[in-house]
Amino acid sequence: MSSYPPNQNFVDPNSAPKKSKKTLWIVLGIVGGLLLLCCGGFSILSYVGYQAGTSMLGEIAKDAASQSPEVQAELGNIESVKMNFAETGKAGGAGNMAFDIVGSKGSGVIIIRINQATNQLDSATLRTSDGREIPLTGIQTGASGMSFDTDTNINMEPEMAAP
Repeated sequence: MSSYPPNQNFVDPNSAPKKSKKTLWIVLGIVGGLLLLCCGGFSILSYVGYQAGTSMLGEIAKDAASQSPEVQAELGNIESVKMNFAETGKAGGAGNMAFDIVGSKGSGVIIIRINQATNQLDSATLRTSDGREIPLTGIQTGASGMSFDTDTNINMEPEMAAP
């Protein structure tokens, strides 16, 4: 037994040298960057799609409301229409949508009810800022009016002209 303390700086010549983890960190950095880029791109596309969809629905509601004499009498000329998700949730039912509407005389909420079987407008109601609910009568329904086609079946075959 030796009276000398063990040498802490001794390197075993048979052991392998420490490997650098630089390559691992580079690969993880690239994978992480690509993941962030994909998530960011998806988020941007989702936001653009959401904006386009709600804008389109707002335009449909604006056009429908402009046909209604009740809306014209209560709110005047329509200035803006924006989808209201909170009121849509409160309206209940899968076929109901609510829109905040602002006119030159006042503001309110239009609640549109859609027949799920036909995807056609069933009815519409204007809730004024003072809480009154007014059924809208001037809005066209059925095939000649508003249609909310939610059918996702797409026929990819070309239509053949009759001979």
